[in-house]
Amino acid sequence: DFGLAKLAGRTRLTKEASTLGTAAYMSPEQARGEDVDHRSDIFSLGVILYEMLAGKPPFKGEHEAALLYEIVHEEPEAVTSGNPEVPEEMEQIMQRSLSKVRETRYESAADMLDDLKRIRLRLQPGESQVPVSRSLFQLLRQPRFAVPVIILLVALGSLFLWWRNRQARIRFVRQEILPEIEGLAQDIPWTGEGPQTWIAFELAMEATQYIPNDLLLTRLWPRFSLYAKIDSDPTGVQVYAKPYADVESDWRYMGQSPIDGIRFPSGYSRVKLEKEGFRTTYDLAWGVVWSSDTLKLRYRLPETGSLPEEMEFIRATSTKLHLPGLDHHEAKQIGDFLMDRYEVTNEAYKRFVDDGGYTSSKYWRHPFVKDGRTLTWEEALTFFNDKTGRPGPATWEVGDYPDGKDDHPVSGVSWYEASAYAEFVGKKLPTIYHWDSAAFTRASAEIIPMSNLGGNGTVPVGSSRSMNRFGIYDMAGNAREWCFNKSSRGEKRFILGGGWNDPAYSFADVFAQHSFDRSETNGFRCIRYLGSEVNQDDLEEIIELPFRDFLNEPKVSDETFATFLNQYAYDKTELDAVVEWVKEEEDWIREKITFNAAYGNERMIAYLFLPKKGMPPYQTVILFPGASAAYFRSSESDAIPFHHTLEPGSRAFLQKSGRAFLYPIYKGTF
Repeated sequence: DFGLAKLAGRTRLTKEASTLGTAAYMSPEQARGEDVDHRSDIFSLGVILYEMLAGKPPFKGEHEAALLYEIVHEEPEAVTSGNPEVPEEMEQIMQRSLSKVRETRYESAADMLDDLKRIRLRLQPGESQVPVSRSLFQLLRQPRFAVPVIILLVALGSLFLWWRNRQARIRFVRQEILPEIEGLAQDIPWTGEGPQTWIAFELAMEATQYIPNDLLLTRLWPRFSLYAKIDSDPTGVQVYAKPYADVESDWRYMGQSPIDGIRFPSGYSRVKLEKEGFRTTYDLAWGVVWSSDTLKLRYRLPETGSLPEEMEFIRATSTKLHLPGLDHHEAKQIGDFLMDRYEVTNEAYKRFVDDGGYTSSKYWRHPFVKDGRTLTWEEALTFFNDKTGRPGPATWEVGDYPDGKDDHPVSGVSWYEASAYAEFVGKKLPTIYHWDSAAFTRASAEIIPMSNLGGNGTVPVGSSRSMNRFGIYDMAGNAREWCFNKSSRGEKRFILGGGWNDPAYSFADVFAQHSFDRSETNGFRCIRYLGSEVNQDDLEEIIELPFRDFLNEPKVSDETFATFLNQYAYDKTELDAVVEWVKEEEDWIREKITFNAAYGNERMIAYLFLPKKGMPPYQTVILFPGASAAYFRSSESDAIPFHHTLEPGSRAFLQKSGRAFLYPIYKGTF
C-alpha cells in the first residue's frame, strides 16, 4: 500500500498509537516519523520490485520494531545472490531505489522508468529466441511473480480511483457547495439565527473534509457558527446537537466532554448529553454569533435513579429577568433546584383531591385575602368547587376530570389550590426567577411555533415538543403557570407562559391575576430546592410592576395631533382588488384577496372569511395581527403547528353570528 493509511469516519484502519502504514514497505524516513514525499513511495516501490525478483522481502525482522530497525540501519542482501538471472543493471536500480538517504534515490518515478526501459532494450531477444511477451506471459503464470504484480496493479488502480474521485469531489465542493453556503450566509440575519444556520453548518462541515483551508470557507464560518466549550460533571459525556426546530432530524455527534474549541452552529440548538449510569440530559443552547466570546456550556448529569423521574436538574446560577417591564430588576442568585418536566396533569392532581387535599387544612399555608379581607379556610374553600359544586378545579365535574384528559394539564385552579398541591407533594411553586431561568423567553421565535398557544384546547403534556432550557417542556402555552411571587398591584400573583387560548406573545409577556382567579387556562408546575435556598426570601419578594396611566397623560393640541396624523397620510387610489381563490369550509367561505398597497407599486394580501348565514352587506371585523405574526414563515395551516394560523379559531363565533372576518397580511409578517 506504499505506506498509505486512511481514517474512515471513526473507524481506524491502522493500529492505534502506531506508525501509519504497513511496516514492511516503509521508507527509513517514514519509519522515523519524519515528513515524507514522493521519494518515500519510490523506496516502497523498490521493496516491491525486490520482492518480485528475489521471492522474498529485503527486510524481514521477526517483529515490527526489529523490521523498522533493519529498514533504518541495515542494507538488504543483493538481489542477484538469490537469483543469478537478475541483470547487474537491475541490481543497480534496486540499490538506488532502496537508498537510506532519499536525496540519492531516483528524483522521480519517470527516471526509474527510463532505466528499466534501457534494461528491456538490452535484453530484447533475437529472431531465434523466445519472444519477450511469451516469456513474460510464462513468468506471470508463476504465482510468486503474478501475485505481487496483481497486488501492485490493484493498489495503483485503487490509488488512482481514490485520487480521481477526491479531485472530482473537491471540484464539486468549490463549484456547488461553497456558493450554496455563501447564499445561505447572505440570508442569515445579523443575529445569526434561523433555519439557514444549521444547513450552512452541515454543508461547511462537509466542505472542510476536502478544502479545510479555503479562504472563502474561512471567511464564511463566523456568519453561522462560533467556537464552543462544553464541560460536564462527570467528564466523558457524549455530546450531541441538532437544530431546535427540526425535531425529526438526526443528532450530530459533537464530541466527548470536556470539549474545547469545536465549531458550533449559531442560533438555537437542542443538545443531548449521554453517559452510561447517568440520566440523559437535554438542553436548549443559544449560539450568539456576534459575540466574541466562546459559547460556554456546563452540565451536571445526575446518576440514574438519584432524582425524581418527573423532574429535571437545573444548576445554580445568577439570573436576571428577561420579561418586558421587569428587565430593570437586578440579577438574583438561585441555587441548584429541580423543576417538573411537564405541567401538573389532571391525573396527578386527582391524587391530591382523592387523598383529602381539600379537606385537610395543613396543605393550605397562606392567608386567603379577597377584596381586602382575610377569609377563614372554610370560607375560602367555598370558592374552590368544580362545575357541580364538588371540591376541585373549575374545569372538572363531579370531582373528576373529563374522560381522556388524564395526561392533559390540570386547569381552572387558583393560586391557592396550586400552592396547596405543591405542599401536598413536598414541592413549591416556582418563583418568577426560577420560572424565567428555565423558560428562556429570548428563544420565543423558535419555541412559540412548537407550542400550544392560540389553539382550541389543552393537549397532552410534552406532545407539543416546545422544549425550554434543561429539558423542560410546555412553558409556552397549554396552561398558564402560577408562580409564587405577588405583584405590587393588590392581591395578584404572577401567572406566566400563556395558555392554549392566549395570543402567541403571551409566552414572553408579564401577566398577573387575582390569587382566587380560576380561569380555564390556569395551571402550574412545581420546583424543589436542593439543599437550603439561602436567597429564598429575596427570590419570593413582591415584584414591582411598572405602570403608566395613559388616561391621565397631558393632552396635546389639535394642531400637534394633526401633525402626527399627517405621517399616516397616503394617496387615495384604486385598490384594484382581485379574488385569487375561494375555498368553501364548514362554517365559512374563505377568500384570498390581493390589492394595491399604498407604497412602491406593491400588492398586499388579505384573507376574508365570509359567513354562510345572513345576507350582505356583512358587518366586518378586521383583526390587526400582533407581534406573533413575525414568528411564522407561512399562513398555511400545515406550516404552523398547534393552530398558530390565521384561521378564526376562537373567533369563529363572528362568522357563526353572520359577520365577516378580515385578516390582513402586512409586509414583513409570515
